[in-house]
Amino acid sequence: MPLTTTPTATAAEAAVATTTTTKTTLQATWYSNIITVAGGNGAGSLQNQLNSPAGISADSEGNLIVTDYGNERIQMFFNNGTIANAIVTGGSPINVFFDKFGSTYSASRGGSSALSNGYIDRNGSIYVADTENNRVMKWVVNANQGIVVAGGSLGFLAVGLWYPSGVYVDELKKIGAVYVSDTMNNRIQKWSPPNHPVGLIYDANTNYLYIADADNNRILKWSPYSSTGQIIATGLSRPTGISFDSNWNLYVSDYNNNRVQKFLYNPSSCPNGR
Repeated sequence: MPLTTTPTATAAEAAVATTTTTKTTLQATWYSNIITVAGGNGAGSLQNQLNSPAGISADSEGNLIVTDYGNERIQMFFNNGTIANAIVTGGSPINVFFDKFGSTYSASRGGSSALSNGYIDRNGSIYVADTENNRVMKWVVNANQGIVVAGGSLGFLAVGLWYPSGVYVDELKKIGAVYVSDTMNNRIQKWSPPNHPVGLIYDANTNYLYIADADNNRILKWSPYSSTGQIIATGLSRPTGISFDSNWNLYVSDYNNNRVQKFLYNPSSCPNGR
């Protein structure tokens, strides 16, 4: 279950903070006109092409780091249109995430299992979705082994997970509460200590969940205690990764279309949200 780290000059701390510091309201919407900001030139291995992009992260300036799964590389796309050479190659990267020091961590397939997604908290602890073992693991700094913080057995009951693919930790309101995309059970699970969705972002200021609903080709926003989600983005084919920049523009890895799509935030839809 490989987990690799690579230093990068990206303003990664701001990229992580966008989901926890900026407020929106239930009325927030995004414009329907789509901007292709990465790929879109057909599946391929050229610098301006992607092949089954999976994970994605945006920094506060709108620069993107994308796991180009089919090409076994991680690509960086700057907001001025410049494309960097692959910053990581090999290892079948599935997702990418950052710590507050700007280091890039990539979760990848390897051996008999796979890591689909991860999260690094302010203390440097690493949470990973250990997908094929149906659990979420936590490694504290300098630990020799991880501990199970969610799941651990395949199942559809509240104590089980089935192919978890996304993980997010609430560090503001519910310290240590872990939100998990329980993919094959078609649900989002919340695990509070101690006591087919894919990408997942939780906004601790509003308690909204943003979900890449891959099989339905859309992005959903769920408000607390709602029985249904609000569709905020369509025109996609199996979206997997999602990210916001500091202006709440939405970025989506459009897996089957080999591109990354950008949906501009509509500030007039949320006049009191800042």
